[in-house]
Amino acid sequence: MDALQELLKRKWILRKEDPELYNRVRDSVKEIRKFVQEKFGYMIILTPYLIKLEKIPGYVEEWMGIQEFQSVQEYQMFCFVLLFLESKEREEQFVLSSLTEYIQMQFQEGVIDWTHFNTRRQLVRVLKYCLSIHIIELDDGSEEGFIKNKDTEALYENTGYSRYVIRNFAHDIMDIHSLEDIKKSEWFSMEEDRGVVRRQRVYRRLLLSPGIYRTDKNDEDFVYVRHYYRQIEKDFQSIMPCDLHLHASSSYIVLDEDCNVGTIFPSRNTISDLVLVCMQQITKKIKNGMLKVNEEEITYIEKELLLKWMRKWIKNNIAFLPKKYQDMGESLVSENVLDTMKNYGFVDEEENRIKINPICGKIGGGFDVEVKRNVNK
Repeated sequence: MDALQELLKRKWILRKEDPELYNRVRDSVKEIRKFVQEKFGYMIILTPYLIKLEKIPGYVEEWMGIQEFQSVQEYQMFCFVLLFLESKEREEQFVLSSLTEYIQMQFQEGVIDWTHFNTRRQLVRVLKYCLSIHIIELDDGSEEGFIKNKDTEALYENTGYSRYVIRNFAHDIMDIHSLEDIKKSEWFSMEEDRGVVRRQRVYRRLLLSPGIYRTDKNDEDFVYVRHYYRQIEKDFQSIMPCDLHLHASSSYIVLDEDCNVGTIFPSRNTISDLVLVCMQQITKKIKNGMLKVNEEEITYIEKELLLKWMRKWIKNNIAFLPKKYQDMGESLVSENVLDTMKNYGFVDEEENRIKINPICGKIGGGFDVEVKRNVNK
């Protein structure tokens, strides 16, 4: 299902940006729509301008979200940008000052002050994200100047795609007040952990999360994977080249080396290499008894102790790293590595403890000695 792979890779497919791909995927929508609805409970949105597969997680995890945003206020600003664009026609132009005035009015009085550098920088991050997903286009000027001067102007154009950013809800969202309400609304009137609901939740978790971890002996999702292992693997293999790995307390979809769907780990960068090194060292400490695992194969460790170990592991491998990372120092690099592990869902932070998920025992690596000799030449 090449068309489904293309939809999984992207937020959406825009006809204006890639008309050939748009036409190819559009011709296959009828074929794949039933499959994604039955297995994942996903909708495919098809318009004359775009095609979008609504990818909704089966379980909300801490690392999910817009990686470019660094604060709750940026999410709020983004929502107000979407509301602002609702009042604009497709291809209608607007100036930056009209948007900043609108956003300021939506917040409670005094919350937004554009004279503050950090507030302006937050909006610029939001605008850059909006430009990256093509819901607006820059016609003249630059948002960068707004960081230095609140009176800087720029001219933008509404593309009309913004109305497809927020997912469709089957029920009135005014009745939703929490994440739990959103979860319940997804399968309204269906009995949870039964039939269709459980299947769709499991498929979503395997697709969008690093894996499914057993929480207890009667974990319904994990029991479902064990019972329907072959069918689940067959369904995923019909989408992309992969295998379903099933262990005592976890399960994972493992892609073939040449498969490139979504965010892949490890990426070809230094941080991914260091994550592999740290995960290998954590596994060694579990094997030699320095770290204990519970019945669900989860390990807990004090955050400061883990960072101390990570600084040591990074220092031991410093010769393999590019000069940029050598200059950063072990402390800053170790914090970046830990943040990366959290962003991938490999570990979770709970107060001052780090929860090491079972996937850390599945993947790991180190630098080859031959590489060191080449680096030192």
